[in-house]
Amino acid sequence: MEFVEGAVPLHVAEGRHLSIMTPIPAKVTAIEKRSGQYQVIVQINRKYRGSFNTLAFGETKPFSGALKDGRLDLVYNQDPCLNIGDDFRLWTLH
Repeated sequence: MEFVEGAVPLHVAEGRHLSIMTPIPAKVTAIEKRSGQYQVIVQINRKYRGSFNTLAFGETKPFSGALKDGRLDLVYNQDPCLNIGDDFRLWTLH
């Protein structure tokens, strides 16, 4: 198994690593409340080539989202308690 700096095992079973999580630097760039939902825009590195489905979120999971050209558009049904300029907890799964 290859070691990736900054990565942590997500699950360990019978001594085998099933998934690895690598942190992705991300920052909240915009938040807007619309019709009871919160639209949040997060900027990540444009070089990230993984899909939205390989992302893992911190404690507050979005209801839905999309990723394109380093821009992560997220929708929350509850206030995610984020502010513009906040670091955003995000990982990619391997």
